[in-house]
Amino acid sequence: MILKQKQKAKSFFSTSKLNTLAYYRVKGFGISTFFVGLLVIFTLIIPIIRAAPSVKEYWAIKQAVRKAVFTASSEDDVRRSFQAQIPIDNIRAIGANDLIINEVAGQLNVRFNYQQPIPLYGNTSLLIQYGDEVKGASKIS
Repeated sequence: MILKQKQKAKSFFSTSKLNTLAYYRVKGFGISTFFVGLLVIFTLIIPIIRAAPSVKEYWAIKQAVRKAVFTASSEDDVRRSFQAQIPIDNIRAIGANDLIINEVAGQLNVRFNYQQPIPLYGNTSLLIQYGDEVKGASKIS
């Protein structure tokens, strides 16, 4: 009885119907996979590539503000120090007058906020809002 069941199972897998199905099985990429891949590239990778310079400029602004806050002792010194860093770091998004400088308990706090539109496709663009606050060391009186 068990031998007959094994033979039936063996004959089921060796039928010509299964062999023809395996013959027509597609291997590799199809046209639909190609179009899905293109869709992923155009919706994810291109915006990331186009936003990269803007993010790099934000990091440069943040470092320039941090350097200005920790090397300056007054509001005017912060603005002058930041203005000196602008051509060095190739900063175009904001200027020294765009910095919001407050003094709280003898400590200089500098904030900046700006928006950067990034064109993507035709009339579609990505708007990134950047902003940060750098708290400086206490002033020596």
